[in-house]
Amino acid sequence: MGKSSDGQRRCEQSTRCVRAGSWSPCPGRPAPPRVAEAAQAAEVRAPPFPVEPDGAGLATIAYLLANGAVEAEAAEVFDLEEVAKAREAGRAGQAGHARGKIVLRVRH
Repeated sequence: MGKSSDGQRRCEQSTRCVRAGSWSPCPGRPAPPRVAEAAQAAEVRAPPFPVEPDGAGLATIAYLLANGAVEAEAAEVFDLEEVAKAREAGRAGQAGHARGKIVLRVRH
């Protein structure tokens, strides 16, 4: 197997932490073979669909968040390297034992 880029590596890792049957967190183009294999192994859908940069939309979201118009409740925050812990927290949440979203922190 060839070397994968950091982006592909992150997609492979993050694909393993989403619930079976849900969408891959790596949209935008046909998945590279290693990412597609990880998605298939995790029973995650990874169809390609276009994602276009939208600076104005992101600025609006940032404004709403900064001004308290939108709030999100995070049950727990994990670094991407803690995928196994995030999966377990997600399972607990599905069983009704947690409030809020499970958040994966991605650092560049």
